[in-house]
Amino acid sequence: MPDFSALTNAFGSLHSMGQSAKSRQVNNLAAKLGVATEPSDFKLGPDELSAVMIERAQQAGKSEAEIKEAMA
Repeated sequence: MPDFSALTNAFGSLHSMGQSAKSRQVNNLAAKLGVATEPSDFKLGPDELSAVMIERAQQAGKSEAEIKEAMA
């Protein structure tokens, strides 16, 4: 019977790298806009995440110009 542990380990490593990249993107966007992240943010797609972060920035009193500059 073949040993699939190497394949399982490789898949686990790739999954972890993908999660790390997503986490960095969410945290970077939140930092640019000056808002806090929430656990649910990490499950959102790019368009939904942008919309949620922009809404939080608006609620925090950021101007449209500040938001536009951060999103550039």
